Amino acid sequence: MKTAQLDFPAPQPVPLADALRWQASPDWIYEEKKDGVRAMLVAGELRGRARSYDLPGAIPPALAGCTLDGELVGNVFWSFDLIEANGQDLRGLPLRERRRHLAALVPHFPAWLKLIPSWPGNGGEYLEAVLRDGGEGVVAKNLGAEYGRDWFKAKRVQTFDVICTDTTGGTLSVAIAQFRDGALVPCGRVSIFNLNALLSLKSGDVLEIAAECRHASGKFRSPRFVRVRSDKLAKDCQIQKEPSK
Repeated sequence: MKTAQLDFPAPQPVPLADALRWQASPDWIYEEKKDGVRAMLVAGELRGRARSYDLPGAIPPALAGCTLDGELVGNVFWSFDLIEANGQDLRGLPLRERRRHLAALVPHFPAWLKLIPSWPGNGGEYLEAVLRDGGEGVVAKNLGAEYGRDWFKAKRVQTFDVICTDTTGGTLSVAIAQFRDGALVPCGRVSIFNLNALLSLKSGDVLEIAAECRHASGKFRSPRFVRVRSDKLAKDCQIQKEPSK
């Protein structure tokens, strides 16, 4: 059994897309996105983009020459791709071939290592089911593509109406805020890559943004600009109170 040769390749990023438009196709599969830390398991180590993590347990000999991509959730590493097997680089193979090699390793997985299941049907319907069950989102993957190509994700998002409070700063972003109890509360910044929209904005304009959630600090998680709301008044941009439990 050869040892792993890859020197901790960087996990491939997954761009956002609108999975509600994904239809059933024999060339695509869908996987639930775990709300964990992206990491690589290789040569007896578990490493993310910026740091290493303690292994939840010992590495079985069958995995000594393998590099697995996945997400660390608590003490469980959820694997969704195999990019090296027995010291052989598999990144150039189509996903269906990499998954076949990965499935062959599953009987050797210890209790702390699990395979993320795939869904071959309609991606939009699967996303709705995952979100309904409290999941974070879904990743779509092309079975004929090499590692990291033709991957798209869709996550739970909410929309918020916010006030543009500052268009200066020399970046493609503006400062945003909302009202709470009559006071204007800063909510961070949101990037706007549409130059026409960016240059036309002025303080006091109302924007609609999409975000995964709001942090306790008041800022939004992964905010993105949707549109200018000319039909909304700044006074209507209120921070909604959390429902009592």
